[in-house]
Order: sequence, then C-alpha cells, then structure tokens
Amino acid sequence: MRRETLRKKNQLLGRIPSQEYQSLLNYIEEIYLGDYQVKILMARKFSNLFMALLPLVQEEDGGRAQRKYKQKFSDSENEPMVISNRAMAMVREQIKNKKCRRILLADDIIIHGRTLSILYDQLVKWFEENGITDYVIDVVAYAKNSDGLIKNKEFLSRVKVKKDRKKSEWRAISNMIVDMFFLLGQPYTSYVPNSRVSLKSELGKGISGILDRQNHDFVIQTSADMRAHGVKSFSYIEREANDFALNCSMRIYAYEKLQQYVLVPMAMLKPVSDESLTGYFNELSWMMDPSSKEMIHGTGSSLLKYQTVVYLFSVLWGQKFVQDYFPGKGFILNYDMQEEQMNFNCHLLAPFSVSRYEQIDWKGKLKGMNSLYRDEQLREEDLYQEPGVAELQEVLNKLYKEISQNPKAVSKDSSRAMMGKFLYVNGEMDEKRYLEAREEAVETKAGQKDENQRLMGYPLVKMNDKLQSLGDEWLRAVLYAIDFGKGSIVPKCFESENKLWYFSVLHAGEQNYKYFANTYFPFLFGLYRLEQSDLGQKDSQTLEKWKKSFVDQYLLHWREQNHFFLEDDLNLLKKMDVTVDFGEVLDNISWDYFGDPDLDYAIKLSKNVMEI
Repeated sequence: MRRETLRKKNQLLGRIPSQEYQSLLNYIEEIYLGDYQVKILMARKFSNLFMALLPLVQEEDGGRAQRKYKQKFSDSENEPMVISNRAMAMVREQIKNKKCRRILLADDIIIHGRTLSILYDQLVKWFEENGITDYVIDVVAYAKNSDGLIKNKEFLSRVKVKKDRKKSEWRAISNMIVDMFFLLGQPYTSYVPNSRVSLKSELGKGISGILDRQNHDFVIQTSADMRAHGVKSFSYIEREANDFALNCSMRIYAYEKLQQYVLVPMAMLKPVSDESLTGYFNELSWMMDPSSKEMIHGTGSSLLKYQTVVYLFSVLWGQKFVQDYFPGKGFILNYDMQEEQMNFNCHLLAPFSVSRYEQIDWKGKLKGMNSLYRDEQLREEDLYQEPGVAELQEVLNKLYKEISQNPKAVSKDSSRAMMGKFLYVNGEMDEKRYLEAREEAVETKAGQKDENQRLMGYPLVKMNDKLQSLGDEWLRAVLYAIDFGKGSIVPKCFESENKLWYFSVLHAGEQNYKYFANTYFPFLFGLYRLEQSDLGQKDSQTLEKWKKSFVDQYLLHWREQNHFFLEDDLNLLKKMDVTVDFGEVLDNISWDYFGDPDLDYAIKLSKNVMEI
C-alpha cells in the first residue's frame, strides 16, 4: 500500500470503528467489481465517497480487488462506465446504441428513494423507447431509512442494503461519511472543478504565505468538526464584478495531516437562456478536448451543457485567480480528472502544455465573456408557480428581517444560522410534502399522487437580490452550508415565455437536520443527558419540566457569551425528542467539542437540574 493511502487508512481507523471501515470498503468493492455495463453513483455524496475510498479498495490486501478487476474487465470495451447521475444523458446514448443492458444504481443512504425512483423510471423509459426488454436495473445502498421508503415503487422494496436504520442511526452514518471526506482530503463538490496542491510545492508555499499573512480577503470558515480532523477552510469572494456571474469564489481547504491544499473555484452564473448558453459553450470550448465537446454536444442535453459551462467558467476564473495573486509565476491549477470523468463521462479539459498556459491572458479571457451576456429577465410570476418557491421566499423574508433589524447583529454566526435554518425549513417542507403525498397514495391504494416530486429549491439569483445588504456574508454562509451537506447547489431548466432558462438553485441537503446540532450543540447535549437519565426515561412530566428549566437557564449563559440564536428555535428545543432525532449523532460528534467551555457548562447545568 502506498504511503499516502496508508496514511489515509490510519486516519480513518483513528476515528471510525474498524468494522464500519471494513463494511464500507466491502460495499465499495462490490460495486467496483459488479458485472454491469453502467454504474450510476448518486451525486454528490456517494459519488465522492466512492472516489475517496476506491484507492483503499484497490490497494488493500496486496491489491487483491484490483487484480480481480483487471481479470474481469481485461478487455477495455467491457470495462464499465462509472458516472454520477449528473451524467445521466450519456447513458441514453449507450442504450440507444445497444451497448447497455445491465445498469447499477448505487447510493450511500436511501431516505425515501425519490431521486432514485425518478432515475429508475427514466432508464426504463429509455429501454422501452429503444425496444430493449431484457434489461436489468439493480439498486443498492449502504443503508436505508427503515421508516420512509416510497410505498408505491416495487423496485425500492428489492433494494439490497447493508444496514436498515432508524432516524438517528442513518443520520449518524451520514455524518460519519462527511467526516471521512475531511479525513481523506475529499472535497464535497459535484460539477465544479477542484485542484490538489502539495503544501511543499512552490504554489503551495505561495498559498501558505497568503493565508499566514491573515489576508482579510481570505475569511476562515473552519468549524469544530473540521478542527477535530486537522482541516482549515478559507473562502475568497471576487470583488470585481462580471456581467455573466452573480459572483466568483475560491474555497481553499488546508489538510494539515495530508500536507495538501485543495482549491475549489466556482463561478455562480446568472440565469441564462438556451440561446445564450449555446454562445457560452461555443466560446469556452477552446479549453475542451475536441472529443469531449463532440460527446457532450451529441447528447442533446442542454442541462449537461449548462453544467459544462459552469465548470469551464469556474476553470477560467480559477486560473485568473492564480494569475492575479502570483503574477509571472506561471502556476497552473491541475484539476481532478477523476471528478471530470465521474460527472461528465469524459475528461473535459484539453491537456495544454505549461508554456501554452503561461501565454494565455486569463483575466482578458474572462472579461471577454462579458460581451456574450444578455441582460434577459426570467419572469418571477412564472418562477413562483414552481413548488415551494413562494413559500421559501416567505421563509427567507422572515429570517432576513430577524437578523437585519439590528445591523450589529449581522455577523458570521447570524448569517450561518439564517442559512442553516432556511435549509432546515426547506427540508421540513419537502418532508411534509412527501408524507402528504405518501398518505394519499396509501388511501387510494393506487399511488395516484406523485410521491417523487420534490420542491424545486430557491433560485440563487433571487437570494443574491434579496440579501445584498449582507454583503459577502450570505454567500459565505451558502458555501459553509454546502460544505457540510446541509444544502446543495442544483442546476435547473425552466420554461418561461416559450424560452428555456438555465440557472442554479439552493436545495436542502441530506444533512440539513444538522442545523440544530451545529448551532445549538450544548443545548442538545444537555437535553440528551436529561432524556437518558433513569428518571427522565420513566417520568415524562418530570422530563418536560427539566427540559424547560434547562433551556431557560442555559439561555442566560448563551446570551452572556454573545452567541446568536433564533427565538423560535428555543421552543423547538424544549419539545424535541433529542434521542430519536440526534442520539447517535451526538454520541459521534461530542468529542469534537472536548474541552469546550459551553459544553462543560451544559453538562454541569444538566446535572444541577436533575438534582433539584
């Protein structure tokens, strides 16, 4: 096993039980060796987990799995296509050309199975359109929510899973996987590029110099769980405006134990019409490998084209960033080709030489794209008819009002709380919508109401318009939220006035529930101790009094420490069944807060409350 891989293994085993580590590796190996022509990994969490753990699978036990893979797929034509569901359009071409009859859909955790169900139905439709009847579509997951699968989808009842878990248990697994990204140096991204830079390289030393100077443009975004894993996160927001973009940002992750930085540039585009999208694609294609351009164009998928354009804009902006900060150095950001392969089924970028990169005026190229921008308006009256958009607008208005009434209250903590709560409510609305549809389907016994349809999410362009007075804080709060899976930036296609539009929305992520765990961890841990006590488990009335007393008293300490909070959250905390919602999660993350004075005070107060 290579030294780097062994270091990562040791880091995992220092945090994760060996049986869990082995179970996950076995799951990844089964997918890796599975006899399918196409393997579709659910973005962004599972596709990233697969990429992060695959080197360990390949090198464990003297490379046994890798030898099996080479024996099984010795002919390159038989080698499986492994992609995320971002590249689904590529599968249609495989089916159309009769090159695909066996497909695997794989995920880490199935909560309800709505997205899987949509993909499954789409694949079935493509097979039927091409007259193929002897197809196989298998679905696997590492764990599933034992309480919530869609009832009217027969294939979900046949899903092969390693673990069948209730709420706090599958949440703990989800949390563990995000921890693994920190331990393995795996950025939690999807269709934006990332570049690994050694701390010891010349560029790495240059980045260290910028960060060590405490440059105010680079704001630290590190959290308790990041610190526990030896990870620091910084964000940089471009101050110079571009016509085509809401903003351009650079995230820099410093993995101290792995001795590397990971840079993630991201251009957040303004809504673009189908016509303008084609103009962007053609103008940016000079960066692309010709065969990749032909492949993406050949799918006929404008959504895939939009994802490609976002990726290429981000590459362009990333190289401009390097050129700005290190003029004359000729540094190149070499992007993760495995990420490109996973999300586009090809290597997007052409392999330019160092000398070619040095000759390019990246800033000029980026500015030149402004000439293609058309200030076209996406009609709001159409947009607000989409499921949940108007309701989410009201939620955002309320939260914005609450934190902006006093300008002094607008801070990193309040912005993060606002964004975390927004995504938490988005998730709750989505869950309510699902449960109502599921109940109706059970009553009619026919599944007449679509259980699959999810809320669209909230357009980033509208969030940008609404939160301008917060400066860069709203965007930093978004970046912080998506880093932990509380939210995801998702591409959307929308028709308005007989014109197709492409834009990105912020949607609740699988870990939106961690809003409470991150914002109010000492509260939750104190309440958890009360629930776990002998009397607390036996006497519900006593427990209710204890919890109210604890929250009311702890709030005084919270205020003294100038911690931000939202008033209605306190009532939710008093009523919350912490054991059911967060029990195993709190057990897993409590050591991240070891020695934290707020936690120590919560433990002391919970003991005092029980003794009264």
